[in-house]
Amino acid sequence: MAGFSDAPAEVIDNIVRFVIRRADFANLCLVNKGLHRSAVPHLYSSIKITWDREHPNPSISPLIRTLVQSPELVVLIDEIYLFGEYLSDTAERPSLNTTGIPLDQFINIINESQVPYASTWIDGLKSGNMDAFAGLLIANLSKITSLRITHNFINGDDILGKVLLSKVFGELPAFERLKTMSYVKRMDRGNWERNQIVEYVASLFHIPTITDMSVSMTNEPFEWPRGEPNLDCLTSLHIEWAIGSVLAEVLLLTPNLKSLSWRWIYHADVNEEREFTVLDYDQIFLAVSLVEETLETLVLSFVVGDDDYDRAPVGMDIRGSFSRLSELERLKELSIPMASEPSLYL
Repeated sequence: MAGFSDAPAEVIDNIVRFVIRRADFANLCLVNKGLHRSAVPHLYSSIKITWDREHPNPSISPLIRTLVQSPELVVLIDEIYLFGEYLSDTAERPSLNTTGIPLDQFINIINESQVPYASTWIDGLKSGNMDAFAGLLIANLSKITSLRITHNFINGDDILGKVLLSKVFGELPAFERLKTMSYVKRMDRGNWERNQIVEYVASLFHIPTITDMSVSMTNEPFEWPRGEPNLDCLTSLHIEWAIGSVLAEVLLLTPNLKSLSWRWIYHADVNEEREFTVLDYDQIFLAVSLVEETLETLVLSFVVGDDDYDRAPVGMDIRGSFSRLSELERLKELSIPMASEPSLYL
């Protein structure tokens, strides 16, 4: 009786794609050459790196080493997810263990890139800084369609942010097919400098192929880094932190936006020098009116501390009204926490 590995290649490919668990792809690669050929594309198509208290030393360095030694694998990568939510906001980020990692080879790659921050990047690599390794992972990826980066990987003026900037503006290979981009973090209350990411966030809007964008955007005055971006492809936007005036700067340039999700962040012990304390629906709906001719889905929510909330806390200043909702004639889906309806607090 013929074995599974003797089946036609297209049959094996379909079984691997639809039946085999993702966790088993690596083991399947070791069975024989035929199964290795079928499993490898699925093993590398979607890569998730988790870095948190339970995963303090993820295998990002061995992954980069494998990609450097086998560059043909790079074109198989379609999605990158850098995930991590729970590290102390007050402490320095933990260093990675680089034992057995060919740092000299990695350093040569950085030097060949000729980016102006190469020496800082190399120093970070030698120190085991995650942002240096994360930057190295994505620096030469140009064919991915999805890139999602979360809290622990976003630390203000860091190497990863600089690498993104370089990829957007031509110092490193550009994202040619990127459709989904997420660059979202919690507000870091212990170290405000980690929240100063507006330059990097603004640059991401200059990737012309993106259709689905999720970002955290602080409210410092900003200008588009290379003039107004072309956001004709953008149809879905999730944006956090931004007040109405900043939101309007973005929505003004989104002629085809169909879905908008906006999240307000509130802390009872607010830092009034850095955080806005008023939730003003008039300002928000004035911004939303800029996309009234295309918008079909609108989700408004707020977060108290680090938690989603279904009620407004005592002391939260809510102003304006929902009256302009009637102007959104194409709207099909609407989600608003009714506990935040301004008239409840008059």
